[in-house]
Amino acid sequence: MSATRDTAPVRALAPVVVLVALATVSCGKKGPLLPPFVYIPAAVEKIDARRLGDEVFLSFTVPERNVDDSTPPALEHLEVRGYTGTAAPPRSRWGELSSLIATIPVAARPDPAAGEGRTARLPGGQVYPGSVVTVLDTLDADDKVAHPVELENAAGAQGRGPAEPVAPAGPLRRYYAAVPFTPKGMSGPFGAPVDVPLLPVPPPPDEVHASYTHAAVTLTWTPSGGVLGYLLDAAAQPAELPPSGVEPVAAPAANAPLRPDALPAGPTGYNVYRRMEVDPLAPLPAVVPSAWNAGAPTPVNSSPLRALTLVDPVRVNRRVCYSVRAVRGTAPLVVEGPPSEPICFVPVDAFPPAAPTALTALPAEGSINLIWQPIDDPDAGGYLVLRGTAADATLQTLTPSPIALARYTDTAVTPGVRYVYAVVAVDQRLPVPNVSVESNRVEETAR
Repeated sequence: MSATRDTAPVRALAPVVVLVALATVSCGKKGPLLPPFVYIPAAVEKIDARRLGDEVFLSFTVPERNVDDSTPPALEHLEVRGYTGTAAPPRSRWGELSSLIATIPVAARPDPAAGEGRTARLPGGQVYPGSVVTVLDTLDADDKVAHPVELENAAGAQGRGPAEPVAPAGPLRRYYAAVPFTPKGMSGPFGAPVDVPLLPVPPPPDEVHASYTHAAVTLTWTPSGGVLGYLLDAAAQPAELPPSGVEPVAAPAANAPLRPDALPAGPTGYNVYRRMEVDPLAPLPAVVPSAWNAGAPTPVNSSPLRALTLVDPVRVNRRVCYSVRAVRGTAPLVVEGPPSEPICFVPVDAFPPAAPTALTALPAEGSINLIWQPIDDPDAGGYLVLRGTAADATLQTLTPSPIALARYTDTAVTPGVRYVYAVVAVDQRLPVPNVSVESNRVEETAR
């Protein structure tokens, strides 16, 4: 999504109810003053903000009600606005000091009583009230510069000097708020702003490597910051790590001052991200994705990793890309850096299943019965029985297609002939399955 930026101020907040004195005349008599209601949409009270390098993902729910709790909301569009500083500006000056990140058009929800279905695709990128939207703010150089709020100081109030910009000490932050607007252009109330710290972020690993087997992909990567970063993190590590090796990033010491130009306290953790090619056989989504759904990525791991490796289930014949980001700090001062160069590949199932074991032959009148130990493999596709004679070491396939059970009765035998048997397992790879090595060979004479 391309974010549109504008420094035009937001229109002043409208009152909840506007009273207009109207004199109505009915049957020659003056009626009472009528106070028509002007409905104002409710505020966006909660925004979830997540910073990944120079990208900030903002998620919130479009208001479904007006400020007086009535429905449907008198909502024509929403503006998402941002401000950079060490403290948020007063709400009365948000429109003056903030910049426009995105404008989201809102459509009235269809009336079920009128037989209108819920439309999946709306013209012009509109969304419905109650929809969850995600807006992407890509930070540029100007977004990382503080914009102090000019407040009247004591000297200015007493006429001894002009007002000076006020920039409270502390780490730089990026503040966000969403403002609803009515079809007549009247703004609703500001909700509580949300902020993300603009502290420096750790660099990504320089190298990411991947290998895979029939069951899993194994990723390894170099430390963030190279050898020096590894040594600094090793000094910050606790004496013993839990056996799992997966822990949240350590919190900074309570007495450690936070420098605006320094990373939060370490050690460094890592988040791994996976982007998978769409399965062509998967059903299409019931709802077409909205234009206002930037899709913040979700890491494979549930919490930042201390280790420099991760094991992920393999998905064969589908292109997959992995990237790794470094993480530092703890809430509310957590920073996550840019992604490493993605490593992309298509896992190919070239791994044959295990061979069957314990093959046994039991002769009967006019037949030879074979039984063996089945393999334990979720990708098992069945078994092929091989047969030859004692005079010929080359075995031929006896069963034209794989059989599911770990047993077989050979009735195409000639009495007095000594036969040699073996069994191989096949997997479910298409169009040509992988074939295991032979089981142990057995010999038996037909009766």
